[in-house]
Amino acid sequence: MNSVNLIGNLVADAEMRFTTSGKAVANFSVAHNKKLKDEEKASFFDCVIWDKAAEALTKYLVKGKKVGLTGELNQRRWKTDAGENRSKVEIIVYNVDFLSKREESEIF
Repeated sequence: MNSVNLIGNLVADAEMRFTTSGKAVANFSVAHNKKLKDEEKASFFDCVIWDKAAEALTKYLVKGKKVGLTGELNQRRWKTDAGENRSKVEIIVYNVDFLSKREESEIF
């Protein structure tokens, strides 16, 4: 089983782009804060979301907004131009819940 459920805040505005076939994809990072005794620890997670959900996320959410995510872990591997091996673990998001309250300026 490969399943991730996470609640956190967007570290920065999501960056959306389109594939050559026109499919929307957005990359973003989420910070999850955890209080340990008298100190708070933040963990940061890189995330990817596709299609209409990517468009909605980039349209309605900005840095600092709280989200709930459901997805799975994925490890990408690639070689740099210098031939060095690199890898990155990220969350492929299937569902995102907008958890921050709307501000007056956001109501249509």
